[in-house]
Amino acid sequence: MRFDVLSGRFEETEINQQKLALAASDEDLNWLEFSEQVRKFAAMLDDIGIPAGHPVIIYGHKEALFIIAIAALMSRDIFYIPIDTLIPLERVSRIKEISGSEVLINCNGQDIDISFPVKINGNSTYHIFQTPEYRTYIIDGDPIRYTIFTSGSTGEPKGVQISRSALYDFATWMKEDFGFSGDDVFVNQAPLSFDLSVYELTCFLHLGATLVLNTNETCKNPEIFIERQSGYNSTVWVSTPSFMYVYLREPAFAPSGLPSMKAFLFCGEILPNKTASRLLDKFPGVRVLNTYGPTEATVATTLTEITQETCDKYPSLPVGFSKPRSGLKIFNESGNQEEPGEIIIYGDNVSVGYLNNAEMNREKFFIHNGKRAYHTGDVGYIRDRMLFFNGRNDEQVKLHGYRIELDEINYHLRCIPFVDNAVTVPLKKDEEVKRLISFVILKQNITLPQNPAAEIMEKLSLALPTYMVPGGIVIVDEFPYNTNHKIDRFRLLEIYRNR
Repeated sequence: MRFDVLSGRFEETEINQQKLALAASDEDLNWLEFSEQVRKFAAMLDDIGIPAGHPVIIYGHKEALFIIAIAALMSRDIFYIPIDTLIPLERVSRIKEISGSEVLINCNGQDIDISFPVKINGNSTYHIFQTPEYRTYIIDGDPIRYTIFTSGSTGEPKGVQISRSALYDFATWMKEDFGFSGDDVFVNQAPLSFDLSVYELTCFLHLGATLVLNTNETCKNPEIFIERQSGYNSTVWVSTPSFMYVYLREPAFAPSGLPSMKAFLFCGEILPNKTASRLLDKFPGVRVLNTYGPTEATVATTLTEITQETCDKYPSLPVGFSKPRSGLKIFNESGNQEEPGEIIIYGDNVSVGYLNNAEMNREKFFIHNGKRAYHTGDVGYIRDRMLFFNGRNDEQVKLHGYRIELDEINYHLRCIPFVDNAVTVPLKKDEEVKRLISFVILKQNITLPQNPAAEIMEKLSLALPTYMVPGGIVIVDEFPYNTNHKIDRFRLLEIYRNR
């Protein structure tokens, strides 16, 4: 059995209905149980009378109901807005205002202090507090499947609308090019309001596979996390490189602790060469897949498998080849695709635009070669027909008149033998960069210099021009991470200021 993300219907396959479908924070469901609960929930949506194209907010954290609700809403062409309980209520309230959502599905059973005309509780009962005024969004007969809200530069959340056809295009690509099947067991660690989670959610549904949800508390406890993946025979690890990097230091993070693991899939951040090499050395024979793409292009647009040969050839790893039915263009003054410039993505996977945000849509979205196109704000270049990600436009800082690539500094930091990982952050005042601060994690179980920070400065001075050498080196035991398991640069600056 599988759930087709295009038709929104369950289809019978040769896969046994008793096979595990979902391992959530509160219960496990096989495919028969999962399909029955989805149909029951969809019938309740019919009773309430929610029309196709209306946005419904799903609020929770890794409960089975969260996934049941997603499939049920898809089956009725009602689009969902996933919001994790880790997100502040003030932001939830603002998302409700922007979207015009009249319905809240509360998966964790604890009431939230935000008024909705219709509330569906964790026990699948509903209350209609006032007559809803349903707003609907269907563009050219292509219903929206989901809208994920990302951070905006102005502080205002932006709702990225992904259509039914775009999600189906993504699911088709996963089936054709990633080598996954209904036999796989997908590891979820990202919050369901973060688009990285769409990888494992889509594969689980569309392929008839198994999905293992892991709570935030489980993810922060490596021993419990690894034991849970081993217990469910997980085969595909999906995360940011930062999340996996933390586990590289754990003894249980090895083939003996994860005997069923077949692939590590990364997106959302740069995968450092040194990190990939260590992973390949630790898990011989397991595939390492590197991908790239913004939320606005349905999770990802490029794919490549990273091997030791790839690591040896490219100091900065490629993020891969463009998916079918989509394309990439590097926008720069020279027109040379091998020189760094802004990455433009066009194709069926590009979002139809931000929800109720005409100004940003005019700025970011356009038509190229008859296809939807998006200005990513990311910098990259093409080499050997592959895309190389080169940071953000806003990560190219200007200091004392010089244009500086922060990731170039990070690369040289990671080349220092006793440095395990590093990230460089600009310290600004009134939007002007005043100095650069590098935060460094040192390797364990090796002999370190008497003054590591001074030694790092000396080595950087030999490798980089003077204007690129950071104004400060801060040694830390670990990096702080935000709710999306990316390195939290704001908190790093707080650490620096407090010192």
